[in-house]
Amino acid sequence: MRSLAVNIHRKHLYLTAIFAFTGLEAGSVHGQRSGRPGDDYLSRLDSQGAEVMLRAAERAGHHVGASLARVAIHRGHPKIALRLLDHAASEGPAEEVRELRGVAVGLLHATEGALERTTDDQALRVQFQQAGDVALLPWLHETVVAARRLTAETMGYTWAAPTYFVLVRDQQTLSESTGLPYESARTTGTVAIAKWGRVTMLSPRAREGELAWRDTIVHEIAHLALTAVTGDSAPLWLQEGMAKDMEIRWREATRFDDSPAPEVLVREADAKGELMSLDKLGPSVAMLPSARAAGFAFAAATSFVRHLRGELGPARWNAYLQTIGATRGQDPLLEATGKTFSTWQNAWLSSIRRTVKAPSASAAAVDDGEQSVARRTRLARLLVDRGHGDAALQELARLPDNERQKRSREGGWLTLHALAHEQRRANDALDAVLYDVTPESEPLAPWYRLRARRDEARGETSEARFAREKAVNREPFAPGAVCEEGRTGRESLLCDEARRRMQPSVD
Repeated sequence: MRSLAVNIHRKHLYLTAIFAFTGLEAGSVHGQRSGRPGDDYLSRLDSQGAEVMLRAAERAGHHVGASLARVAIHRGHPKIALRLLDHAASEGPAEEVRELRGVAVGLLHATEGALERTTDDQALRVQFQQAGDVALLPWLHETVVAARRLTAETMGYTWAAPTYFVLVRDQQTLSESTGLPYESARTTGTVAIAKWGRVTMLSPRAREGELAWRDTIVHEIAHLALTAVTGDSAPLWLQEGMAKDMEIRWREATRFDDSPAPEVLVREADAKGELMSLDKLGPSVAMLPSARAAGFAFAAATSFVRHLRGELGPARWNAYLQTIGATRGQDPLLEATGKTFSTWQNAWLSSIRRTVKAPSASAAAVDDGEQSVARRTRLARLLVDRGHGDAALQELARLPDNERQKRSREGGWLTLHALAHEQRRANDALDAVLYDVTPESEPLAPWYRLRARRDEARGETSEARFAREKAVNREPFAPGAVCEEGRTGRESLLCDEARRRMQPSVD
């Protein structure tokens, strides 16, 4: 049984696991144009236009080999890129050629022998480094279609070509095929990167614990679309604020979204003097001094984008996005709305100060109390991992009554109890956890798997299907999510792969 990653403190989850959703690595620092030939086209995901322009420049006698190699990388043709770079070694800047060569070699390693699929509707082109990941294609396609529709609605961007994905087997390959330093990827836990005109993403099977992998897909597509709309000139706060907002807007909303609300975190950072001005975040959230600072930055960017979009309305919002690419370093908000960025930021922060209560002085003591019971909770989790549900419940029962009451509706706590009751074959107690308690934070994938199983036993087919989808969206290769009675055709394909994955390897 895979380790049950129970995080029972939602604020810490927001602040420390944030990088799983933030793999933005654009071709240039956002808000600053690179000036390389063809980059205006590539930033708008128009590799064909870039090649036409570069070939014309080549015929006029200009050295554009490195830029043509960049186009080849955008199209997913690393061998062509390497041939071009062999000829461009003496033409372009040595550092640029080295960077491109490293990415091309990494992309070749990721895609040589990979299975490639392009969907019939031309919405998605994807290369799977591992053949078993092809079972994810129906979910991947469904998510990409929804994300493309959402970017059209919120940004006015129309996709002229399939969205290009590469699904890789490990973080090393993710790093090598995108140019992100491996230590940065490992330290921040990056699982997906929007760069080189594509989304490169770590396979969900490669990650221990849970990840809302379909939300991550939408997050990265939002980066690509906003880069295209603004010509790679969107400031970091806008890139991350829109991507974080859109990753939950593509699907039906749940009461667990925005838990805690970003405005609550902004108010906390403001009260503690830790809130940075959004235009001072720098080129990358990953370069902020701590995960805590990054969490506050993401919350602020998300809240400000929502505030701004609500104030402007759809038409003025889209006009503002179009203005960004034309202002070239000036204040596009002033150009589009008549008010400066500082004026908008001050109004937003004043609104939060008026409407959101500042954290109490006892908040730190609450955190200390939660830390004091963490060891016993971890022990109970380990016991459940090893199938000792009775012992796990006994361990949790030793916690003080007030601590157990405080956690009684938390999603991780309920998941832990549900698994323990299931191991004890105590169906009445299991049903009480699954049906009689309303969670205050989202349960983990095992809770949804058990709920699907019990729904099916009770003849509640549609509810069982919904619960299975929720489990797949968090942990797709767990057999319990897709191998129950009543599964659909696409779930059967994923079930076969999940069962193969659980079989011991034979050397």
